[in-house]
Amino acid sequence: MFGVIRLTIGFVLALALSGPAGAQGYPTKTIKIMSGFAPGGPTDIIGRILADHFTKVWGQPVIVENKPGLGGSLATDVVAKAPPDGYTLLSTGVGAVAINQNLLANVGYDPKKDLAPISMTVITPMMISVTPSLPVKTFQEFVAYAKANGSKMNYATPGTGSSSQLGAELVKLRFGFESQHIAYRGVPAQMESVRSGEAQWVIDTPQSSIQLHREGKIRTLVIGSAERWPLFPEIPTFAESGAPDFTMRTWFAFAAPAGTPQPIIDKLAKETATALNAPEAAERIKNLGLMPAPKGPADMARMMDEDTAVWAKVIKDAHVKAE
Repeated sequence: MFGVIRLTIGFVLALALSGPAGAQGYPTKTIKIMSGFAPGGPTDIIGRILADHFTKVWGQPVIVENKPGLGGSLATDVVAKAPPDGYTLLSTGVGAVAINQNLLANVGYDPKKDLAPISMTVITPMMISVTPSLPVKTFQEFVAYAKANGSKMNYATPGTGSSSQLGAELVKLRFGFESQHIAYRGVPAQMESVRSGEAQWVIDTPQSSIQLHREGKIRTLVIGSAERWPLFPEIPTFAESGAPDFTMRTWFAFAAPAGTPQPIIDKLAKETATALNAPEAAERIKNLGLMPAPKGPADMARMMDEDTAVWAKVIKDAHVKAE
């Protein structure tokens, strides 16, 4: 009898520690947020915004550790193999969780099995920009010109397998023209090549394109959002440019190792939304040409599934190979 009572009490205590009460006690020590890219990029800046907020709210140190390499996959692999206790987290982009597993021979992890979604952090449209000397002013003119001259046109990216390259390949497949890929070492070199005319066009995020667009050093033709983007209302959408069923996006997100208790995931998701919606943080993100878009675990899981399927098909159909 007493043995049954002791077992019952132990079971109830275990449930309590794994439920909301356990989340209320979290965190009790330093949290590490891994970023798969160098300091100064979106995953790093978003990670530091979250780290500052979590430290203030919970009174525990939160640090950001940068581990660049393999399009964010080195850092993602660290988190995928970390203990699922909420103390090793990941600020990441679409590449590491919805592209690289179909592009690289062995990333060492399966995003769907090895990661627990916490929240989207930023969702941003992609933009098509051209060198100013290209004789096109609209996306429709660009497509017509590319169909006639595509074999002579180059498009620039910051590297093979980047969302910039896959976005360009998606546009080529969707609108039926050819163009040659030139991979540069990073975004600054990519954008300089379009400004100078070495490459004729580029697809990238507003963060990369908008300052050159505003200075007239490149010409942005179209943006991939469903409606005009609030930060750049002068740029037409694909729908306004003759392609009503076409959008193109990339995104950043926040994740934990698979198996992290749901109450901790929920607590992190709630504070992520609070952090990113704070006026100062929102303004900092907007200064990158991006907009905060915190969405919870279910939305992040859905977008991972959707974009994994989209980019896997592009990689296959365009015969994209990692270098």
